[in-house]
Amino acid sequence: MTSGGTQAHSTSTGDVIIVKFDAGTQVNLKFGSIAWVASQGNGELMGSFSAIYKHIWNPGILEFLTLRDAMQWCLSKGWKKVKFEGDATQVTNAFTLGRCSLAKSIGICNDLWLLQSSYHLCQVIFIGRKNITKAHQLAQREKVQNLYYFRYLSLHYKPPKKSTR
Repeated sequence: MTSGGTQAHSTSTGDVIIVKFDAGTQVNLKFGSIAWVASQGNGELMGSFSAIYKHIWNPGILEFLTLRDAMQWCLSKGWKKVKFEGDATQVTNAFTLGRCSLAKSIGICNDLWLLQSSYHLCQVIFIGRKNITKAHQLAQREKVQNLYYFRYLSLHYKPPKKSTR
C-alpha cells in the first residue's frame, strides 16, 4: 500500500468520532484507492487519509481493507469510540452479523472482529454514497493522482524473462 496525505487531531476521550470511508477501483491498471474522513459529531474535521493498493482492484476486498485500515488508524490516534460509515452493505453486514459474505475477505473479516475488541464503542453503519461524499472524492482523487504512474508502468515495464534452465 502506498499512502497519500494524512492528518489527524486529538479529541477528548468522551467524544464519538465518525469515520466515513470509501474505496475506488481502476480495473484496467489493476489497483485501487482507499480513503476516509474522520470528524466529531458536530462536524469538526479530525483527520483524513487516502492510499493506493497496488494489484488489488476488487471493490469488495478494497472496502473491507478500507474499514480495517481505518480501524487501525483510529486506534493509533487513541480514539476508542468510533462509528464507521460506508456504502458497502457486504462490509456492514459482515461486521454486524459476524459472517463474512466474501470468501476472499475472511482473513480481513477476522481482523475486523479482533480490532473491534480494542474499542469501547465500535459501530459500522451503512449509509448511501451521497452521505460519504468527502471520503468518495478523496478516494477518487487518490486514484486519479496515480493513474499516470500506473499507465506508465503498464506501457514501459517489461517483466524479466524466465530462465529456460
